[in-house]
Amino acid sequence: MKDKEIYAEIGQLLFNEAPDVSGEVHVLFGGFVDTFLISAWTGRFRKGKGFTFSPGTPLKLAGLVKDLKAFYLENEMGDWNVMHYVLIPSSSKYDLEFDYCKELENDEMDFSDYARRLDRASRIHQKCHWKLSAPSKIFICYPLACPYYS
Repeated sequence: MKDKEIYAEIGQLLFNEAPDVSGEVHVLFGGFVDTFLISAWTGRFRKGKGFTFSPGTPLKLAGLVKDLKAFYLENEMGDWNVMHYVLIPSSSKYDLEFDYCKELENDEMDFSDYARRLDRASRIHQKCHWKLSAPSKIFICYPLACPYYS
């Protein structure tokens, strides 16, 4: 599967699962050795409302993100362990940010600290969107109701 197909499949899953698709749908993925973290919400970054996925969706998302990372590594496009995916259904667009955070990888920073740092540094809210084209452990975090989001 190619990267654009993976992006589209992630977007379709988010569209199907989000309780409100009138605004942005965000998912922050963190993948580390045997652990996969997912935080999902609708609305503005860190100001939105978290939502739960139906059974099986977190495993599908984890598989897609693992496939995407493998694609990036195979094509020498860079290594990363965090992906912020933003779906903007009203305009059929999405945006992505990738990061490799050694502190997360080495358990020197928790996911909520990383998210706060991302909130300050993110370029996503500078209106640069791209047009949509056609783990052994998973922890699902929900903003404002999760120990990783304080």
